[in-house]
Amino acid sequence: MGPRPRMTLERRYEALSWRGKLSEAAIARKLGVARRTIQCLFKKYEETGSAADKNGRGRKRLTTQREDRMLTRKSLYNRRATSQQLAEEMQKMTGKQLSTTTVKTRLLEAGLKSCRAAHKPLITAQNWKRRLLWARAHKTWTVQQWWTVMFTDESRFSLVSDKPVHVRRRREEEGGEEEEEEEEEEEEEEEEEENGGVVVNKAD
Repeated sequence: MGPRPRMTLERRYEALSWRGKLSEAAIARKLGVARRTIQCLFKKYEETGSAADKNGRGRKRLTTQREDRMLTRKSLYNRRATSQQLAEEMQKMTGKQLSTTTVKTRLLEAGLKSCRAAHKPLITAQNWKRRLLWARAHKTWTVQQWWTVMFTDESRFSLVSDKPVHVRRRREEEGGEEEEEEEEEEEEEEEEEENGGVVVNKAD
């Protein structure tokens, strides 16, 4: 059985209102908590006069505000950096070992979510120009001219990466991304574009 949830402040004062009227065991049964919890509550109230938790209770925040800003800048500089890569960079700069969960939490606090990037052809600006020139040069070819060209479907090439790539962006940013998912939890999907043939005398 897992740990029981902590009593809310309202329920603590409810338990205090029954003090002296019911036994500790009866109060514990009514509230569904352990008798030891009621004993500790009464003791704390006698010592402090309050049922509220002390300030500073709980786990301390591992990163400072400056380090949070640093992490956000690094993620914005390289949108495709994974949580693990960012954690390693932060460790080199600050000496603190951050978990990937902490990194994702800080970035979510800054409004940066992990999204699947839109697929874009893997082509350079130079190749784009060369292909455009080649297409313009052959746009008026007749069917007879195309019959003189030999095609082959033995080779495969991809216009886009086979594996999904993730980037981080703010909700208001327009990037054409698909549905938002965390990179560690996403299923691998292969999206391949098969070309029916390759022109042998293609310019590039």
